[in-house]
Amino acid sequence: MKTFGLIAVNFARTQKRILIAAGRRPSEAPHMHPVFEELFAKPVGWMTLGGLGFIVFIGIYLWYFVRKRMKEEGDS
Repeated sequence: MKTFGLIAVNFARTQKRILIAAGRRPSEAPHMHPVFEELFAKPVGWMTLGGLGFIVFIGIYLWYFVRKRMKEEGDS
């Protein structure tokens, strides 16, 4: 779980360096929308996105499975 936090911290550090190199203060950096911050910068958000991906995957798999079974039953 610490990996996602480290990615967010490294991203923030890199963003500060880019802003400083561009002549802007880090306090002038555009802030991420709170919803996106929850989804991408916190482990709970990553679990939510993973769960959503799993639900979509199950839906596609079931659709394909039923379609395949219907083809098999139609041929025999």
